[in-house]
Amino acid sequence: RRLDELLPWDHMDAGVRKAFLKEQWQAATTLEKTEDCRYGACHNCGVCDFKEVRPVVFQTCAAEDIQAESDHKEGEQEEIYSWREVIYSKMGQARFFGHLEQARLFARALKRAHIDLAYSHGFHPMPRISFDSPLPLGMESESERMRLLVLKSICCEEIHQRMNEQLPQGLRVESCAPVEGRKMKVPGKDRYRIRPAEEAFDTEAVGKFTEAAQWPHLVEKRKNPKEQQVDLKRIVETIAVGRDGTLDLVLRRLNSRIIRPSEVLAGIFGMNSQQVRKCRVCKLASR
Repeated sequence: RRLDELLPWDHMDAGVRKAFLKEQWQAATTLEKTEDCRYGACHNCGVCDFKEVRPVVFQTCAAEDIQAESDHKEGEQEEIYSWREVIYSKMGQARFFGHLEQARLFARALKRAHIDLAYSHGFHPMPRISFDSPLPLGMESESERMRLLVLKSICCEEIHQRMNEQLPQGLRVESCAPVEGRKMKVPGKDRYRIRPAEEAFDTEAVGKFTEAAQWPHLVEKRKNPKEQQVDLKRIVETIAVGRDGTLDLVLRRLNSRIIRPSEVLAGIFGMNSQQVRKCRVCKLASR
């Protein structure tokens, strides 16, 4: 049988006349306005009869009222909740967690630990957690930062202990302290330790870099295929090869921009992407 014989198409009519739609199309081509039928004459569109079916419009409010209500709720949260800064490490196999996956792991651990967090307002409330700049996939760190808005009655020692009981292997809370506000201070320097996969780092290349006045290097932007030239001498504050063959780096952040150790390895030692990926990079501290 035909599909239109099986389904009750006669009960699915919206009621709008084809003639009305044609009139509206012609009015649109001539930039003619259609007045609101609730306050003027009926346009005979066929949708309602103003007796049993009539137009109903939600009562909207001004954007200033919405913002004022949101600010009021934020102020109420600040009275019962307070910000805590958590320093955590990301080592071992946990270095392969992406940033979004890591954020979900922390949110679930906080929920299982029964730590009462403040949530954002709106249709999709989210826990009020903020992280420092995300690490590249595969990089370890001994000192990462995040901030939580939690009940004032929960002490830092409880947060430290409860979170470590719920976090997966490789993620560990190192310390927790009360702070003011959600925004974290952007550090000016990052310290790294890099362990080579095969051969030790070339000390001659380090010596040439140290003696040079400038060291231009082309950096490819992630969101832009164009390359940008940077002077690594302005980025690298200290560089040294240890007795065990590891490379110690202190990199400056210029204008809050982060140059990763992978760019330094490529620029100074001429490593390709495969050689860089084999190195074990660990961020030791930020200040």
